[in-house]
Amino acid sequence: MRVGLFSEAFDPVINGVTSSVKTLAAELCVAGWEPVVVAPGFAGYTDDPNLSYDVLRLPSFRSVFNRNYPFALPPLGATPAVLRDAHFDLIHTQQPF
Repeated sequence: MRVGLFSEAFDPVINGVTSSVKTLAAELCVAGWEPVVVAPGFAGYTDDPNLSYDVLRLPSFRSVFNRNYPFALPPLGATPAVLRDAHFDLIHTQQPF
């Protein structure tokens, strides 16, 4: 089963939500599922190519109220290309706010 794990907090942000998403993704892999983390993009950050799950990054912006947490831009009209062919069987959201 392909599971989309949507979160505003993921690497390189280090906090409890990031740790929980990473643990959930790793355990779903062990159980034979196919997790895909969907998170905001960070300029200059590249995900570890050795992860046992995929990470899809969405275009994002940083709020003046909390620069540590970029927010994924909501799709205005068309679905972002990175999600267009994702085909999730299940969607899980985990947010710090």
